Amino acid sequence: MKILVVGVFNDHSTNNGIANGFENAGHEVMRYDYRKALEELSPAARDYDIWSMSLDCELVFFCKCNGVHVDVVRDCKSHAKTFLWYMDPLNGNYNDELKEKIKVADYVGVAKREVYLEAKKLNSNTHFLIEGFDPKWDYPIERDPIMMDVHSKKYDISFIGNQYGDRQDWLSLLVDNIAFPINKFNIEHAKVVGQSRININLTGGGGPSDRVYKVLAAKGFLISQTYPDVEKYGLIPGRDLVFANTPEDMVEKCNYYLARKKERDEIAEHGYQTVQKFSRDNLAKQIIEIVDGSVSGREPIRRSTQDQL
Repeated sequence: MKILVVGVFNDHSTNNGIANGFENAGHEVMRYDYRKALEELSPAARDYDIWSMSLDCELVFFCKCNGVHVDVVRDCKSHAKTFLWYMDPLNGNYNDELKEKIKVADYVGVAKREVYLEAKKLNSNTHFLIEGFDPKWDYPIERDPIMMDVHSKKYDISFIGNQYGDRQDWLSLLVDNIAFPINKFNIEHAKVVGQSRININLTGGGGPSDRVYKVLAAKGFLISQTYPDVEKYGLIPGRDLVFANTPEDMVEKCNYYLARKKERDEIAEHGYQTVQKFSRDNLAKQIIEIVDGSVSGREPIRRSTQDQL
């Protein structure tokens, strides 16, 4: 199958892993960075460019694509299947523009249960899919000879990410015993995980981000802020990772597990084994199974995208 992936393809974009997953499954993939295109094109010209590139494709995979006009999705439906992928929570970019795309797309995939329940009201062909980890970068660093010099535990506790909202309330109680390596991507993320006795995850609301799966794939021991519908995300509390209900509970659990290496290692190993089914390669395969390769019976081509110019 020939697939056009419309997304963002900088060094730390999760869209790279999905596009790679399609290729690893044997499909021909074209990548179109819809944000970078605006450096040279107007929004209307960029949208026309997307439509033009899609003409000989069987699947057009839109990764959120905020700012891309809904008519692009409509027009691509004349000759291809369209799949809209949205991985953020409801308080992210879930706005009226996105809702219109959800209504129009042949298929919709979302990575948060709360979004699934809302998007399903707009498009019955909405699927809850776990974003997972990128096997190209998220793996135990002891597997990589190049990383032999970073195997030792450098941090007792680490939090990778930015501090905003109520995250500061959670992290302030650990301030004397925590490292904050922010903006770590690709192998640098796995390196920090491997150097940390305890990795902290704070959700920001709406369920786990891909960082939960990235930490477990790198065989890190993880304590996460509790999130809704835990059982829906394929991980077992106390077996794959540990959950904390309050900032004080987080401190208590950090102190407990810092003194118990054997328990940390057992949970990290179990989480590592569990998370293997949530790679982005498997996500790409799930998407193809949903689409099922059919490209027949599309509506006659519309002219709205071209008329924007």
